[in-house]
Amino acid sequence: MTESIGLMEPLLASEGTDDLNDVAVDLVSKASSFAGMLNPVVSKSVGNLVRSMNCYYLNLIEGRDTTPREIDSALVEDFSTEPKKRAIQNEAVTQEDCPNA
Repeated sequence: MTESIGLMEPLLASEGTDDLNDVAVDLVSKASSFAGMLNPVVSKSVGNLVRSMNCYYLNLIEGRDTTPREIDSALVEDFSTEPKKRAIQNEAVTQEDCPNA
C-alpha cells in the first residue's frame, strides 16, 4: 500500500519563522560552546549513553523487543545466550545508529 506524500505536510516551516531560526542558531552556538568545555572522559561517557539511547529507540520504533541493558551488553560484545535475544542484539549493534564504542 502506497501512502500519499501529502500526509507528511507541512514539510517546510511557515513564513515568519525568523525568530525560530534565531533561537536555533543560538542553541547550536551554546551547545557547541558547552561541548568544548566538557572533560574528554565526560564527553565520551555522554556519547556512549546517547549511542545506547539511539539504538534502543531505533529498535523500539522498528518493533524489536529489547532493553537498554541488552543494548549496552551487546555494544561491549556480551551477547545473550538466548538465540532470539542474541539475534536482536547482534542486529542492533550492526545498525548505522548503533556503532560499537
